[in-house]
Amino acid sequence: FVSGALFDNSIEDLKETILNRKSTIDKIFGKAETNIEEDELFIENFKKNEEARLNFIKTVRSTFRVSCFSQKNDSILMWSHYANSHKGFCLEYDFKMLKELITLPLPVKYCNDLPNDIDDKLKLIFTKSKEWSYEEEWRLVKPAEKCVSQSNIIAPIAIYLGSNMDEQIKKSIMDIAKGKN
Repeated sequence: FVSGALFDNSIEDLKETILNRKSTIDKIFGKAETNIEEDELFIENFKKNEEARLNFIKTVRSTFRVSCFSQKNDSILMWSHYANSHKGFCLEYDFKMLKELITLPLPVKYCNDLPNDIDDKLKLIFTKSKEWSYEEEWRLVKPAEKCVSQSNIIAPIAIYLGSNMDEQIKKSIMDIAKGKN
């Protein structure tokens, strides 16, 4: 899911982001057409209309698939936020196993404001408020249309179970991990 930081910046930052963009997505995913007049109209609508803002969020979410990872598995705060107060689980992956994939996870950049030199909207996905820096987050971003195949999914190398996890759920996860289901 897209970082909330993407949507919490000033309109001027957004305008500069859109109007100064270069071709990060072009380089990664192929040529993307741009129209400055449409971008300026979009910015004006965005300022005036909450619905336009929500449509922008929806468009970003429908255009990309984002997987989020952390370098940590032992942060009590993260277990509280992301694992339903320690009722969930954490998967560990060895990203060296992803060598055959075209896209590798990239680190999230933590800052107070959006940088002025953003090349494209894609970089916004990799930007988050400094308040979240304890997460040490990495993100894997792919165009939605390239995520239809499950052929590039790798198995986790470890599963960490939350301290408040329901016993039946814990048993189910352990059975799956042992290959019983």
